[in-house]
Amino acid sequence: MMHHLVFPFILVLSSIFTVNAYPSLGVDPLANESYLQIQARQDIPEIPPKPSTSGPGSFHGSQFEFLEQTGYAPAIDAMPVWMFSRTQKEFSPCAPEGGTDKTGNAPNPGTDVGASASPGEDCTDVGPQPSGPYTLANPFPTYVGASSCGNLGEWRMQFYNYYVHDGILSELGHKHDWEGIVVKWKKDPEGDWWHRAGAIYNKHCMHDHYTWDQLNTVNVDVPGTSDVTNEATGLNRKHPKVYVGFFSHASFPEINKSRKTIFNGECPKYRDLLGNEYRSNDWWRMPRAENIRPVSDIHGMYQPLVYTTLCVLYDPIRRNADEGHSAADWDYGSASSTPPSNAKNMCQW
Repeated sequence: MMHHLVFPFILVLSSIFTVNAYPSLGVDPLANESYLQIQARQDIPEIPPKPSTSGPGSFHGSQFEFLEQTGYAPAIDAMPVWMFSRTQKEFSPCAPEGGTDKTGNAPNPGTDVGASASPGEDCTDVGPQPSGPYTLANPFPTYVGASSCGNLGEWRMQFYNYYVHDGILSELGHKHDWEGIVVKWKKDPEGDWWHRAGAIYNKHCMHDHYTWDQLNTVNVDVPGTSDVTNEATGLNRKHPKVYVGFFSHASFPEINKSRKTIFNGECPKYRDLLGNEYRSNDWWRMPRAENIRPVSDIHGMYQPLVYTTLCVLYDPIRRNADEGHSAADWDYGSASSTPPSNAKNMCQW
């Protein structure tokens, strides 16, 4: 009799876990949790009162350690504002989309680089054609995860987007692309509380570090107004702007319409050319809570050993990037900066 009871109970738990593994975040982000997730929360410590020395933008260490289970509060508060551009009316960018297929059980198959000079060929539509700068783009998912970097005294939080390809003209690019930034958090004077201290803007295998006051940051949701069009630095606001490179999706902290190179080369030899990638402010989008996807949605950290020779020489972390992967890991080809790979490596950037 006991066996007859256990089997359907396992089936019920399996069904609940499959349907509600990553619930949509709303007013109560924990309302739709599965049984297994609720059990996992039993070890989450209660958040103590915030000390007077910590500001409104500080978050408790447990909110990083249990980022998904506690509702992504620091990620929502520091979510980047992504800026997208076009060079001509008919040349639109390749917009981000989900990194999995429709089942969520396999990687997005991606698309080959288009034969035209438009990076957006065979990509998700970025949004309505802009009549001027700062047109609101269509929503898309951003993959988020936090890593404790004890060697640096930091929490680092990645915000990464998936693109089905980068580049143009068939040969100038590759299928699949992962690009984004990492926000750095430093400890407050008292307790286990952490504040934004800077960010790492990633350009393929290069990791450019900035302090928070060096960045163009905005609040977006200020009551009665929005400062999203503000392009000043040093304001120390909540959300960093990320200007996405038009051709290869490198991340930049500043706009530069005068730089129109389409070059998608190797680094560091071509650092200056990569830094010249065109970026502008035709579209913008700040993902909301319901657009957040956990790093655990992407399986494994496979990286091919030989994908860009100079990149491997430049970045010692990637010399042994292939170690430890299994046959079950998803393969994104030359797009080596997958969220699980970043989680493993970003404390060394």
